[in-house]
Amino acid sequence: MSRLAVLLLVVLSLPGCTSLSNPAVRADLFETAQRGSQSLQGSDAAFDRLQVLGERWNCRGKQGLAYTLAPWDRANRDRAAQVADATNRMLAARESVLAQRDLVDVMVNALRDVESEYDTVITMLGEDGAPAADITLAAEQRYLARRMSASLEQMSREDMSASAEAADMFSRDVSRFQYLLDAAINGNEDLGVEPSGNAEVEGSLAQIEELFTGYVAESADDVLESVVARHDAWLALGEITGQGDALLAAGAGGDEADATP
Repeated sequence: MSRLAVLLLVVLSLPGCTSLSNPAVRADLFETAQRGSQSLQGSDAAFDRLQVLGERWNCRGKQGLAYTLAPWDRANRDRAAQVADATNRMLAARESVLAQRDLVDVMVNALRDVESEYDTVITMLGEDGAPAADITLAAEQRYLARRMSASLEQMSREDMSASAEAADMFSRDVSRFQYLLDAAINGNEDLGVEPSGNAEVEGSLAQIEELFTGYVAESADDVLESVVARHDAWLALGEITGQGDALLAAGAGGDEADATP
């Protein structure tokens, strides 16, 4: 067989290898979306599988000599290249996604301990006959701890459409909490509060300061940076899912939507 014949045979086989109507390619497309979703939830194994799928899409999207010789397959290769790009963006966020998962777990647990400790502080202040301003201050701090936990959990959801708002609120709450905690410990004339003078209250506030500073404040910038990277990965997942939606809309989805190798 001549070289030309071999070349023609290879070229003629390209559409079946690349086309998103090919069952194997469709199965990869839907699995890429599935593994991408699992990856955003912090699955190491899903990221490993996504790496393999990404290599396949990179191959399918290459636009070398075959791209020139097979003009009928260019649209398919363009779409494959788009999936490859989106998959690579998800993979680039791997460290950020996994770091955010671990950071959020630690921070939420610390904030729950802070909230619980404030229950004790409020009880002690009430029994000690403390001024209403002191009790109000402690109640606001307890509320802020709860809201920071909710913001962190919002930023960790697979659907990140509200993550920017949650991140902004979390950042503002961290600053406000630090300001109020300093006032509770050292007093603040503008807020009308003085140091407690109750050794047990001071001990609880010292424990709260240690928890908040060591597990929340020092990690706040890191978790906010990871949210930015994870948000881009979420947008990339939407692009991958959109390719599958378009395929289903064209009536070519079939049972392969749930296919896994």
